[in-house]
Amino acid sequence: MRSMSGEISPGVMLLDVSPRAIVRESKPQLDLTFAGGLGRHNPRLSILEMLPTELGTLKRKLGRAEDGRRYVLLSNSSPRAGAALNEYYCSRVADECGVPVPPFGTFKSQNQVYFGSRYACGKLGIRELRELRHGKSLENIRQQLSSIYAFDQLLANTDRSHENLLLLSEDDWYVIEAIDFSEAAHFGEDWNAAAMLRDNCTSTHTFNAYFSQFSFDRASAERVINRLLQMRNNFIDECTAAAPPQWVSASEACAKSWAYWWRNVRLPRSELLFKKLRPQ
Repeated sequence: MRSMSGEISPGVMLLDVSPRAIVRESKPQLDLTFAGGLGRHNPRLSILEMLPTELGTLKRKLGRAEDGRRYVLLSNSSPRAGAALNEYYCSRVADECGVPVPPFGTFKSQNQVYFGSRYACGKLGIRELRELRHGKSLENIRQQLSSIYAFDQLLANTDRSHENLLLLSEDDWYVIEAIDFSEAAHFGEDWNAAAMLRDNCTSTHTFNAYFSQFSFDRASAERVINRLLQMRNNFIDECTAAAPPQWVSASEACAKSWAYWWRNVRLPRSELLFKKLRPQ
């Protein structure tokens, strides 16, 4: 991705509301870009104010950065070791696959480095879904939900709910963003590549509810898988090199499990999901 100056900045992803992010209809882009690139190991944006808020079981913080925007911040050590590094990997891969995620990067506050993503209100609940069924964004919503479903299957994210899907709007145009991958990608050498999401997990219940309102778009889901397969073999190594070194040194198990998954599980997992998506 590119910073506002036009330079490629490997430490930050910008949400691309374009055909790459599976948006086909013509509509002026929402203001979803990130102001200012972040450095590879030396975050350029500092948090100027920590707000008195804790979000979710991982106790994410809310901070205001020097660009004036608010960001949800996740420490790499609280309360789950490696949480920020894992979120960073998930977001980097999601963005490369065309899955809609908020602008994200690394942020510095005093001596702490956080993973951060742009803060926004607007959860995607059933009431909101029903109101969207006949809007102009119907096809866009179908494509984005289907791409998020495929990505959650690939990384075995068991905890997708309406609480971690953001609904952003401008007039009658809507964009969905996936946030919070805290229950995704917990894999190692003994991880079962053949295990799809269980019927009784939160993610399955959530997607079943969504796809009862919006029909599933198989082409969008398969596009995510194809992009994952086309990514560079050393992509995770590049992500590790771009991450804050204190995250990697403190979370070697997380970095090693991602490297193992990328080299040994990505292909069979993708092939299994392709089979699952094909009409019976």
